[in-house]
Amino acid sequence: MSKRYMSELRAALSPAERAVFEKLKTPVDIQTYLDHLPINFELAGETIYSPRRVLRYKTAHCVEGAMFAATSLAYHGRTPFLLDIQTAPNDSDHVVA
Repeated sequence: MSKRYMSELRAALSPAERAVFEKLKTPVDIQTYLDHLPINFELAGETIYSPRRVLRYKTAHCVEGAMFAATSLAYHGRTPFLLDIQTAPNDSDHVVA
């Protein structure tokens, strides 16, 4: 993870957003934060919330949570990776960071 990218990411966030990401220093911290958010069941239609919208709406589904986690890792200078786990046709795919 380049320091320039980390610096640009931090500069793009509001002070309130930075305050949340500042607290999420480890993968356990990130997972605990996401575990306390209600699941976004997309009742009003399909969504792909950005990490900023996850913070605003305080809800996330699988992909949204994974992107939020990746952003949290990048915020702290760690290289984020996303893994898309494709499942059987009668199940939903899952994405993790």
